[in-house]
Amino acid sequence: MSLNQFETDEQRAEALVDWLKANGVWIFLSIVIVIGGIIGWDYYKGHKSNRLSTQATNYYIFEQALESGKLDDKAIAAVMNDTKAEGFKDLAMLQKAAFQANDNDLKGAIADLQSQLSVTKDPVMKDLFRYRLAVVLYENKDYTASMTELNQIVTKSLTGLVKSLQGDIYVKEGRIDNAKAVYIEAFDILQSSVIQRKINQLSTGA
Repeated sequence: MSLNQFETDEQRAEALVDWLKANGVWIFLSIVIVIGGIIGWDYYKGHKSNRLSTQATNYYIFEQALESGKLDDKAIAAVMNDTKAEGFKDLAMLQKAAFQANDNDLKGAIADLQSQLSVTKDPVMKDLFRYRLAVVLYENKDYTASMTELNQIVTKSLTGLVKSLQGDIYVKEGRIDNAKAVYIEAFDILQSSVIQRKINQLSTGA
């Protein structure tokens, strides 16, 4: 998807939200790649140390394997076994879990997300893991556990996505009034045509 085809920032934002929602398990993959690129650039630009260069290289090898459609166990181990590579560990585990979920290994993705969530220190990153975990739990039809994770998220920039997924859960549970209420809240934040269609469908009973 190229955002250059859209004329305004509002159109670009809506297109990005729609694309993220439509691609399910890859909901945060594009964000992770952007963050990873920024971190990698800062590390290399500063030439801070050989250790940082090694960490970035290990992560790059892991990422390249993913792009070719496979998990490189040796590369992921190199990232995860480095006690000083906290940021890279978080990014790598988010990407690994996305790969597993896309490969229908939902249990593996859940286990890895839960494991990394328990040791991640940055509060925003913890909420990213909670949201990602909630998405996979939803796909695994564990709606109660998914809602539990969503209810713990406090990062305001994630509120729209949280509300949208809560709406999806309410629909699955047959709680249509609750679903419409949170979809409306999500739409007010994200202005997404995908969410608007969900509201329309619930309103017409389609």
